[in-house]
Amino acid sequence: KTFMDHFGFDGKDQLFLSSPRYADSPEILLGKLRQNVGAGVKDPAVTQQEQVAKRRNVMKLHEQRAKAKRYVKPFALSKVRKRNLYLDHLMWMRNAPKLHIAYIFGVLRAEVLRVEDHMLAEGRLEK
Repeated sequence: KTFMDHFGFDGKDQLFLSSPRYADSPEILLGKLRQNVGAGVKDPAVTQQEQVAKRRNVMKLHEQRAKAKRYVKPFALSKVRKRNLYLDHLMWMRNAPKLHIAYIFGVLRAEVLRVEDHMLAEGRLEK
């Protein structure tokens, strides 16, 4: 399958049915790709690694603060560690629900446009 077969449902403002998708107008994708070329553009993998390191540093700081309060709040550290464990597990899939919704909206948009074309052809709808 091609990129458009896999990701044609995506596009700018993808959660709005009225917004065009890459499959509707590949120029949208080309414009987006042009923004990711040239000086000052970082490798997304490097950016992701930096964000994970930053998040883990904050998590470590929260653990240190909870440890310092262990006599006042004896279960604070275990709660922070548990939360950090959940966050570490879930953060990788932060965008997954949005992508699923964008896919559904993309399919819905394609069907609405197909029905619109059909109704225009039958003269039941004016442009």
